[in-house]
Amino acid sequence: MKRPIGTERFNSGRLERKVQETGNHKEDWKFVHHLIWLEAGREIPPEHILYFKDGNPRNLTLDNLEIATKSEFLKRIAIIRESNPFKMGKPPGRNVKPIGTEIIDKQGYLKRKVSNTGISNKDWQFVHRYIWQEAGREIPPGHVVAFKDGNRKNVTLENLVLMTKVEFARQSAFLYSAKYEHFGFKRNLHSPNKLPIGSERRRKTGFLMRKVQDTGDSSKDWRFVHHLVWIEAGRELPPGHLLFFKDGDCTNITLENLELVPADKRPRRLWDKKRNESKQQTQQNQPMRMLDEN
Repeated sequence: MKRPIGTERFNSGRLERKVQETGNHKEDWKFVHHLIWLEAGREIPPEHILYFKDGNPRNLTLDNLEIATKSEFLKRIAIIRESNPFKMGKPPGRNVKPIGTEIIDKQGYLKRKVSNTGISNKDWQFVHRYIWQEAGREIPPGHVVAFKDGNRKNVTLENLVLMTKVEFARQSAFLYSAKYEHFGFKRNLHSPNKLPIGSERRRKTGFLMRKVQDTGDSSKDWRFVHHLVWIEAGRELPPGHLLFFKDGDCTNITLENLELVPADKRPRRLWDKKRNESKQQTQQNQPMRMLDEN
């Protein structure tokens, strides 16, 4: 839809007016404050910016307009942000937090407000990095400050350690394993190995497992409960044999429901039998196709 000449609209908060119809957007539409400045007999030299003194783009009076180079304009903006970190021409909001406020971000890190420039990355700093640098220690490029005990709220200097990003990634991947004992790390609080002995959890396959020891090796610490029930009854699990549930219900962990069979002669599961039975029923219900003798 073509708009007639003289139409006004807002573009990025600034008012612009259509002055001609050539099909070129830059030539057809001009900012109104530029038109007011030019109608007053003033010029806009190259590499210069016409801006609003009070920061309100709707105050289109000639007294509110001023011209400056791009570098001067950026310096003015920096000065205004230091004195007033909020948008120019608008009062501060009610939810502004004072300097010294501490918050916990979504990742669980503690942050502290150290300045009031209006730029979030400069105003808020991680408390553990702030404490590390306040102690006169540096953070070289490619290094991070990590927590020895894995607790991101424990921001004491004794709990902090400097390591490379590669070491930090490995430390996160291996859940503070024994490889990094020289750093003094403990296991991750979210790791299954952090659970106490006797804890039980169910795998995705449905089998119940119980923690029997705490060596740090998940394959040794966790045992299947139906295996433990079988061994506690004085029976053995020879190599090449498997324990399976007679009724196919892995939650029915009774000795009467367990049976030891060779691995190569493992019986079909109940759901396999049901699946085969359903296939046979569908084949029986389908009509036989007559082959054309010709």
